[in-house]
Amino acid sequence: MKLVAQWLAPLVGVFISHSAALAETVLPLRGEITVMNTLSTPQFYGPSTIGFHHGLDLLADAGTAIYAPVSGKVAMQNYYPRANTPYTYEVSIQTETGYRWELHHIDETTIPDSVRQLAQTGEDVEAGTFLGEVFDATVVNTLPHLHLNVLDPEGYYVNPRQFLPEIDDEIAPTIRGLYLVNDQGNVVENPSSGDYELVVDVVDAIPPSTIDQSIYRLEVTSQSGEETTLWQRLFDQLPIPGDFISEATAIYRSEPITLTDGSILAHQFEPELPRRFLYRVPIELQVGTTLIQVTAADFSGNQNQSTLTFETSPCSSCGD
Repeated sequence: MKLVAQWLAPLVGVFISHSAALAETVLPLRGEITVMNTLSTPQFYGPSTIGFHHGLDLLADAGTAIYAPVSGKVAMQNYYPRANTPYTYEVSIQTETGYRWELHHIDETTIPDSVRQLAQTGEDVEAGTFLGEVFDATVVNTLPHLHLNVLDPEGYYVNPRQFLPEIDDEIAPTIRGLYLVNDQGNVVENPSSGDYELVVDVVDAIPPSTIDQSIYRLEVTSQSGEETTLWQRLFDQLPIPGDFISEATAIYRSEPITLTDGSILAHQFEPELPRRFLYRVPIELQVGTTLIQVTAADFSGNQNQSTLTFETSPCSSCGD
């Protein structure tokens, strides 16, 4: 089994610096936290481009009060000038430690004059200050919510859940299926040696939300003689500073796969419908018996495992 290059977020010092910032953080919404999307949730940007959601979506009724989660220099702007709609308005806060907090989908008309004055003069807003209200996103056919980004001093999108109180979650991710897929997109049950893609169909649950979520950690190991880690992803931050598009297609499969009974299995990203996230793992099978083990874990530490065993025959069509 060939070892596939791994990508893990460079986390040296991350937990220390984030923990220091945590003491200064308050919830931007009052009451129970209900998650709609996480940092790693895939979504379309345009008709065919897949990217990471790159923040945390918290469901809230239109008109819900939003509070400054941290103290720092406050600014306000349209975060997507090409659209320039009331839906794409944000308030941002730059902390003295270099973190940038972005709160999207604030109703611009509800921002207090006192906060506007602070933005104009370049002064700090205090944590817990009322910033405005959640915009009524139903006008753009979206559930009303607050989108929260956190960028670290180096510009990486980091997981906002590192800064927020823990959510009471005892539900492990659900691994719906493991599929070995050839380059035609067909599931293979009796493989020959060669290159394939392991497709992992897995979702998480973050109560009290009933919306399927992407997972926090995924690890794939093989046992063909000795155990080898083939692939692992940990979503404490996105892999490239300031970039939420690159690497998404290396994580999520957008192309459907054909199961052995001829049926089609495809992704489904929209939160209003039952979701399906297909994670893709490139692997090379050698002749012999190989046991693949997949471990999926959530931010609270709950995890689930599933295995798949292959008896791989020599590739009759391959050259010497």
